[in-house]
Amino acid sequence: MQVLIYSTDKVVLQELSGDFSVGLYAASSALANFLKAIEGVLGMLFFAYISRFWTERKWDDLARILDKFLAIVFSFVTPVVVLMIIVADRIIELLYGSDFADAVGSFRWLMIAFLIGLSSLPFGNILFAAGLFSLSATVWFLGFVVFCFVCYSNYCYAINGCGD
Repeated sequence: MQVLIYSTDKVVLQELSGDFSVGLYAASSALANFLKAIEGVLGMLFFAYISRFWTERKWDDLARILDKFLAIVFSFVTPVVVLMIIVADRIIELLYGSDFADAVGSFRWLMIAFLIGLSSLPFGNILFAAGLFSLSATVWFLGFVVFCFVCYSNYCYAINGCGD
């Protein structure tokens, strides 16, 4: 699903709004994508535990590992993401210069999407570990639809002024 998201966003954006918006999005997503490594590592680390505890029906251990995951997300990752959202304009200007000031909005949206995705990751892993593959796929697809809507809304209203 991630491959679909990584490629579809730029293609759809190109069709809807052109090179300028794709350039801004590419700049902001390059910054946001380094955080995807954190999501991937945490997902891999905790999925093994989640699968094992689900299979062995160790519900207390499963609850404990979910609590640990969410504690890491809300104690360490969330403050960093919130800080990045707050100082997004400074981050973009420092790394890309003032020519990319319009990328700040998309960078903030991508940070919010990252935080939501990371927070929901263990619950998707539980569905997968439980063998509920079609439900897991449905949830991931619905997440993809929401992602597309947020991206379109962000660019339509924030960058292209479609709501004006």
